[in-house]
Amino acid sequence: AAYLSDLHVTPGSGVYWATYSAIGGRHVFRSSDQGGTWVNRTSDLPDVPVNAIETDPRRPDRVWVATDIGVFQSKDRGASWSRFGGGLPRALVVDLVAHPHLRLLRVGTRSRGVWEIEI
Repeated sequence: AAYLSDLHVTPGSGVYWATYSAIGGRHVFRSSDQGGTWVNRTSDLPDVPVNAIETDPRRPDRVWVATDIGVFQSKDRGASWSRFGGGLPRALVVDLVAHPHLRLLRVGTRSRGVWEIEI
């Protein structure tokens, strides 16, 4: 069974993001009209559950997702994805929080602690 795993609003933009914990389906969705319509932004993400999503407070085109195998990043609003976080273990990541002033992404893992990565 899968579920809606996270909702995120890019501050000041009216852009909404939603993630889904599915295996064998779409995982990331974006709305640019405050939830009126949604576009699949899963693109080339691995087919694993997505648990959380966060946007860069200074660059809203930059997005990170927490998955069952680590963190992935998109610099083009989800059109393409790549692995993020040199040194971050390939672990189940359950939450992400961007600190706008320190320029850090905090990564909460299951059984591997919390990591901080400069953004």
